[in-house]
Amino acid sequence: MKKVQIIIITIFLFFWFISTAYAEIILKKASYKTSKQIPLEFVLEKTNYHWDGKLCLWGYVKNNTKKTYDLVCVEFTARDKDSKFLNRKSFYMFPNLINPGETGSVNGFPICIDLDERNVATLEYIVEGAEII
Repeated sequence: MKKVQIIIITIFLFFWFISTAYAEIILKKASYKTSKQIPLEFVLEKTNYHWDGKLCLWGYVKNNTKKTYDLVCVEFTARDKDSKFLNRKSFYMFPNLINPGETGSVNGFPICIDLDERNVATLEYIVEGAEII
């Protein structure tokens, strides 16, 4: 019985170690524009590659404007070192309504993008939402 417990603990630690590999990414605003784009900034706190091929990000959106925005969403586009498209994914921020001076996040959870173990060099983002009038 103890051998089984040791094996299970070893496997758990192995996958935990792999899932916390640090990822060095260049984060920048996307060069393309959308009709829903709003002037909020995404602040990246940390990144890592998960053992199953996902890039995981932690961060938040900061409202440095004098306006309130609703349904705030961040769209990420992952590109490799040759600027080739890898994947695009969007995430809604919590709370839905972000007032001036407030922040929104994915409620403390990481933002994960499926990449099939391809290396990301650049991560472009845009912040979308609706201005509350």
